[in-house]
Amino acid sequence: MLTALRIVDFAIIRDVELTLKPGFNILTGETGAGKSIIIGAANLLRGARASSDMVRTGCKEAVVEAVFHLDRPSARKELERAGLEDGADELVVRRVVSASGRGRVYVNGSLCTSALLSKITGSLLDICGQHDQQQLTDRTVQRVLVDQLALKPAELAEMSKLYHALRDAQRRLDDLDLDERARAQRVDFLRYQLEEIEAADLKVDEEQHLERERSRLQRASELYGVAAEGEQLLYLADESVVGRVSAVQQRLETLRSVDRELEPIAEQLQEARVLLEDVAQGLGRYASGIDQNPQQLDQLNERLELIYRLTRKHGCNLAELIVEGERMREELQGLESHDEEMAQLQRNLSKLKDETNTKAGELSALRRAAAYDLGVKVSRRLGKLCMKGARFVVDVKPDLGEDAEEPVDLSGRLIGPHGWDRIEFLVSANPGEAPRSLARYASGGELSRVMLALRQVIGGLDPVSTSIYDEVDTGIGGAVADVVGQALAEVAGFRQVLCVTHLPQVAAYADQHLVVGKGSKKGTVVRELDDKERVEELARMLGGRKVTKQARANASELIASALEKRLPA
Repeated sequence: MLTALRIVDFAIIRDVELTLKPGFNILTGETGAGKSIIIGAANLLRGARASSDMVRTGCKEAVVEAVFHLDRPSARKELERAGLEDGADELVVRRVVSASGRGRVYVNGSLCTSALLSKITGSLLDICGQHDQQQLTDRTVQRVLVDQLALKPAELAEMSKLYHALRDAQRRLDDLDLDERARAQRVDFLRYQLEEIEAADLKVDEEQHLERERSRLQRASELYGVAAEGEQLLYLADESVVGRVSAVQQRLETLRSVDRELEPIAEQLQEARVLLEDVAQGLGRYASGIDQNPQQLDQLNERLELIYRLTRKHGCNLAELIVEGERMREELQGLESHDEEMAQLQRNLSKLKDETNTKAGELSALRRAAAYDLGVKVSRRLGKLCMKGARFVVDVKPDLGEDAEEPVDLSGRLIGPHGWDRIEFLVSANPGEAPRSLARYASGGELSRVMLALRQVIGGLDPVSTSIYDEVDTGIGGAVADVVGQALAEVAGFRQVLCVTHLPQVAAYADQHLVVGKGSKKGTVVRELDDKERVEELARMLGGRKVTKQARANASELIASALEKRLPA
């Protein structure tokens, strides 16, 4: 909902600020006061193109600022996608138009593009009478609206699930349906690679173990020499270390009884002798176990060279090569079982097509029924809004791939996550005239009334929270104007409405009445009217510049009548 709008140095406006309320807001004033200029400024909030002509003569730039209350989840989602969501319930938009032709757009204080602004405010504001500023002229919004009238969320969810399953199955089948020559070449290639890897019989961590073993064999002679020499020095030689320690120990043993302080030393020496003997024996066993085998070393070198060659060839380490072999094996099995898998996929795809076809047909039937009902109800409303003979048509026909994302061909029909229907709102203004797309409807005043009738029928399903009507009263008056006023008031029960009008019958229904006038110094001014001022303004609209008693009485009667008609039954 639009809560505040400020316009500075825009066209003939110097500085104007509007505070808008929920419900039905009316904007009136004399011709040339600047009402349409205010609508033009509001148009910039929807991302409309700006030009230097908009800047007031003699000024450097024009500024349009607005505050929206965020009452549509779609607006928050767009803010989140753009990284502009700050958690607040308000959205602040500022557009600056330079006299040099350049412009800037700010959303919540951050610079952004006019295209992004249009996405963010798309569900917050539309301007009826301007085709490119209305969400309801978008076919996607039209389909969503009809679906809200016709379908349950679970039905759409089931349709989407079937579509994605069908699309994925078709993709899988297409992937398998390779050219037979290419498939055979791939099978031969995988078999050759896999046979080489499997023949190597690779083991995880084998490379490190082999490198350690090769290093041991390469220095076997050196290892044997050190171990044998150690055993000789410690134990086997005539003057071995163990022998000398034993001699010292024996002498200490004979003197232990003379001085008891020698006892712990003798015991330590005994332990040392035993330990040295164990070390010497261990060296002997190690030396005898060393196998200086050149043939085994050659085998280790050959094995390591095989591992090095395979890892270089595949550009990975040993562990990764083992995993790659498993992947190749799985791919080869899949290719070799190609025919069987193809047959199974085709059976699954056929079943999915039947289920999807049935569900899409059910949704289409429900949409057509809702579309007919919506068309009849809106057409009736148009007749009451001075568009006798006008027809509103909700056209439901096969989607030709224009609306569906990545459509799937289903027996000659293109189907998307929402089914196979393409929905478009059409209008025929006169009897015998072929219906035309709402998005290309020419007359601004008639288009505004079409939108008004449509919003009356759809009620709270309207995707937009604020609607501005600028030309809705064009070419009407009297009793029809009263009907238009009632219709606007009814729509304002579901969302905020701002209407520029010249008709007192319409203005009488307002919840808030704003008047635009020309000030002597400040230029255009906008102010809210109290109850007494409302009577005066409606009397002026009824009687011209000279306001009579009768005009005031008629104005009071209009307001009372409007209030009575708005009261709940």
